[in-house]
Amino acid sequence: MATTTTTNEVKISVKLTADKKEKELSEFAFVGTADERIRRKEAAETIQKWWHYKNHLHNDIRNKLLKIIKEEQELQVIKFAHTCLIFNTLVIIVSWVITFHTEFRYELTWFVIPFSIYVIILIWARTLILELKLLRQYTYISIGVLYIFFIIVACIRQQLVDKRYGGYFWFINIITIPLFYYIAHVLTKFAKILQYTHQEDLNLLSTQLVGKLVSIVPVIAILSFETFSMAFNYPELHVQTCTYMPGATLPTDDKTSKDRQYTWMYGNCTNDIEIDGKLISKTEYYYPRIVVTGADMKLQASIEAEVPLKFHALYTMLQAVEPVILVLTSQILLRVCRLSVYDILNARTSILELGLAVVTLICLVMEVVLTTVEISPKFRGPEHFNTVCLLVSFVFYTPAMIFRFYAMGKLVDRGLKVVEIEERGEKNLSKYGSEIRLIHKRSSMMLSKHNDHHKTYYNQHHRKHMHMFNIV
Repeated sequence: MATTTTTNEVKISVKLTADKKEKELSEFAFVGTADERIRRKEAAETIQKWWHYKNHLHNDIRNKLLKIIKEEQELQVIKFAHTCLIFNTLVIIVSWVITFHTEFRYELTWFVIPFSIYVIILIWARTLILELKLLRQYTYISIGVLYIFFIIVACIRQQLVDKRYGGYFWFINIITIPLFYYIAHVLTKFAKILQYTHQEDLNLLSTQLVGKLVSIVPVIAILSFETFSMAFNYPELHVQTCTYMPGATLPTDDKTSKDRQYTWMYGNCTNDIEIDGKLISKTEYYYPRIVVTGADMKLQASIEAEVPLKFHALYTMLQAVEPVILVLTSQILLRVCRLSVYDILNARTSILELGLAVVTLICLVMEVVLTTVEISPKFRGPEHFNTVCLLVSFVFYTPAMIFRFYAMGKLVDRGLKVVEIEERGEKNLSKYGSEIRLIHKRSSMMLSKHNDHHKTYYNQHHRKHMHMFNIV
């Protein structure tokens, strides 16, 4: 009982002391004559005005500096885009000039196509900080350059060389127009999503994407040079095959000859011949199933080296383009679908997201297999090899690639729908599909974690500084 009384008396004493100090401070604030109080008030107002003017001036200067820096950054980005477009166009023109001048003996287009696709995505990633209208213009122009100099020129080349398949190539040319437009449209929508979700750090995001693209340059360069080496060696292998091919005629400068496409090629070498009313390729008809002489061995080795080379070069070129597609795929899944490692481990993914990942893996496997497959000993001959490879290419690989582009475009459309929902501030999402609600839920969870992180960071540093000044 005595202890309790003593504690209460101490609390009352501390309270009276605090009230006394507060009263003394309040009385001290009004100490002095009326003139002194007026001067003190005027001085406080002057300090306050100066402080507001300083803050206003500081903000004004900071905003002007930020505006100047932004304008300089945009100017640098525009110069970068112009330089890349001009350089890409010049490289394409030079490659076609060399290819036509050598009568397609050395086709540089196998090397230039991955480079041009890489430049398109590089320009797109760097122009993210620009207005959407300017970004759209650069994207469509860069893709248009690729379409004009590869698709149209290739069709003209085929029409000049062999008119039998000219209509087929022009049909492919017309079909690819919607594909190129679709790719440009998807890239524009993707940029719109990124500009909304990364408004405060858009320049940082653009720099990160450019850094990712720069990091894959060695892989693209190695595969592109490997593709070029295959295309470079093809004429030599063709000459070697025709040397041992029965009935082949030596190259001639007669450009009117109908049994060859170019003057450097042998005549009557790989043409079709009629056997029992059926057209059969000479490489298939004269392919030695049973090696008897040294000439048979050399002809067999030459055919087995020449025939698969075009498929190897094609799929090596596609492997060179694959790193760029993988970068876009990963960014769509991470930044548009807001997919995280926890979502993958907990199987919180939509069917389209999972399908895109699985089909991407299947495409990579098929590219590796079709790059390394040989005629012997798995196939009966060149015709069997070509049939199987064409079947795999058109029945499996081409639909898989079409599905990949479709899935990426569909996911971008869903992400853009979520962005529009967030802009309008809608709360009731029952009228939307489960995929859109899933992306929106991931976005809310990421925003909550982001706010919690900043709140914890602020509280820790705020308390630290308060302790430094003995305020807490």
